[in-house]
Amino acid sequence: MEKKVYVGSYTGPEKGKGIYYCLLDTETGALRRISVEEQCENPNFIAVNWKKKILCALNESDKGIWLSSYEIQDDGFLCYLDQKDISGRGPCHICMDSDARRVFFANYISGDVGMVLLDETGHFEEEEYITSHSGKSVHARQTEPHPHGVHLSPDENYLFVPDLGTDEVVMYVIEKDQLRKRMSKKVLPGDGPRHLVFHPNGKWVYLICEITNVVYVYLYSEENGLEEIQRISLLSKDMKNEYIAGEIAVTSNGKYLLAGTRTWGAAKEKQGFLTIFEIDKNGLLVLKKVVESGGCHPRMFSITSDGSYVLMANQYSGDVISFRFSQETGEIKKSDKCAIPEATCVWCE
Repeated sequence: MEKKVYVGSYTGPEKGKGIYYCLLDTETGALRRISVEEQCENPNFIAVNWKKKILCALNESDKGIWLSSYEIQDDGFLCYLDQKDISGRGPCHICMDSDARRVFFANYISGDVGMVLLDETGHFEEEEYITSHSGKSVHARQTEPHPHGVHLSPDENYLFVPDLGTDEVVMYVIEKDQLRKRMSKKVLPGDGPRHLVFHPNGKWVYLICEITNVVYVYLYSEENGLEEIQRISLLSKDMKNEYIAGEIAVTSNGKYLLAGTRTWGAAKEKQGFLTIFEIDKNGLLVLKKVVESGGCHPRMFSITSDGSYVLMANQYSGDVISFRFSQETGEIKKSDKCAIPEATCVWCE
């Protein structure tokens, strides 16, 4: 059996070519490139709605930033639908709701968050709804707001936005024509929130912080928002280089949490790492092991829906690595490597 895989990349001479369509062999772990959507410039992050067969890309160039939408055809090839210019600078993350009717985006440099709508055919509607963050924190990278992720609550009534620049997670109510701030949750000064993920039970939330390489564990309720119950490092004691954390994900059975980190500073061209945590009965994390990412600068990874593989996008080494994974035992083993220059993100069925 083969699963569809889509990979975003930075494009240009000696870089990536656009959105890559690959297939993952679930028997062997082999990855093979099938095609590339070359007309999609700098798709630095993509969102995939497998049910509605819609893929959206977040694009950027010297001329501006925009969103692109595609239909995922039965054979896996992408059919271009539409594009829409959006406001802001430094786009870094998008997500899409389960009906493929709302797309949310975060702009790291301009410090704002937006929402656009799709019609039932996957084409963008005219309106754009945008809200700006304000504030700063203590680190040299925190002189202004830097929203770094957009994440929907399980009921899709709320949008959670980790802001690396202001050391907080902002909770928005999603209304028909706006994002209305409900509350925010601060982290320790200098932690630098990046991305978060909900546990399948909807009660626990895990936040990864880029600057200090820690993961926060929260109890979540609609009434109280996020209540902190743990803060834990994703680095093992023998990891001495400088690191910046990347992606975070929970297995579909809720037993394990995975967190990626990238070597930085003088060691930024070296191997990255993936930390595997066991999740106990109270939602707390227990570090199980740390393994190499198979390449340099693992910007993003994803877990297959059945928990049998982890796919790692290593930007600097220009590859996607497949790892066979057991969501029952947490065991992981490298399977294959597929060359994709400047790979920035990866999604698999």
